[in-house]
Amino acid sequence: DVEYPKAFEYDDGPSSRYRRTVVEPPKLDKAAMILYFRKEESVTSTYISSSYNRTTKALYGDPLLFCHPKETSPNELYAAIADLLGKDKVNPEMFQIRVADRDGKPTDNQVVDRHDMKPVTHGLKPKLYLIVEWEDWAKEQIQGMTGVQGKDESDVVVTTASPGGAASATEEDEDGYEEGKLHLKQCLDLFSTEEKLSPEDAWYCSKCQQHVEATKKMELWSTPKVLVLHLKRFSYSRYYRDKLETPVNFPLDDLDLSPYVLQPPQEEDGQPAQPPIYDCVGVSNHMGSLGGGHYTACGRSSEDGQWYKFNDSHTSPMQPEGVSSGDAYLLFYVRRDLARAYLPDKEGA
Repeated sequence: DVEYPKAFEYDDGPSSRYRRTVVEPPKLDKAAMILYFRKEESVTSTYISSSYNRTTKALYGDPLLFCHPKETSPNELYAAIADLLGKDKVNPEMFQIRVADRDGKPTDNQVVDRHDMKPVTHGLKPKLYLIVEWEDWAKEQIQGMTGVQGKDESDVVVTTASPGGAASATEEDEDGYEEGKLHLKQCLDLFSTEEKLSPEDAWYCSKCQQHVEATKKMELWSTPKVLVLHLKRFSYSRYYRDKLETPVNFPLDDLDLSPYVLQPPQEEDGQPAQPPIYDCVGVSNHMGSLGGGHYTACGRSSEDGQWYKFNDSHTSPMQPEGVSSGDAYLLFYVRRDLARAYLPDKEGA
């Protein structure tokens, strides 16, 4: 926001002295909007002898600047942006917008509702940063259009023909994982992968009384009733620190840890042994960077089984598909036999 300077005027009166006049800034009825464009990129990561593809969000192209009335609704804002990107060629259904900070990082992972026709409370801020993301089906459509802004010139849509002649939207590897996606079970596989120690970390063998290159492996002996999984979201090295925003797909129901647990299920208080199968009941999210950020949460209600989003004092229902995101930090699971006792959608399961 521009702070108007204080002006000084010379008084021609008898006293010949300076007096100060404060110039009030004009009240503008429009807001300055800065639009960033963001896309998903696939990156191949390697850990020990395993590799996987992960997706990350990246800005591209040049930002756009335009003005829009402060008194508006999300529906009207979408229409204005559509005209800016390509009048009569782009419609609001082809993209989604999120509120961002000045660096183009989302302040909230929630998408602005394009169908919301209610006026924005107190109007838009004088300066607003937004992220524009094209819908997957629209990316290919706009590539052949002229006069459309915000296209990713490096984006090439490739479809793979199946034996029957139809295009395959997704592919799965031999383990059943969707190609290009990082799954929680892949993280667990990497966690329990046998690793050979380097010569610098040689292990001292008391039997042969010398340092030898050994292998180590992390394994679980048993699991608790309530399981908390911590996803590593911060990377540290000698030269830099970074926030990891790789989306990890995790199941909301029926997470089976049997392949990773050594001890067979045991009886508890005279009750039959229960397998280590879990249902997700909550997620803690972190948005931002190492220098600062914001926490939100997603929780499954024991009253109606509905998922809700908690953002400071604001609570709103959400679709289960939106729970798994690149902001997920802590995952809270309850063993399935216990979850059935209080989650309505588990009754009779």
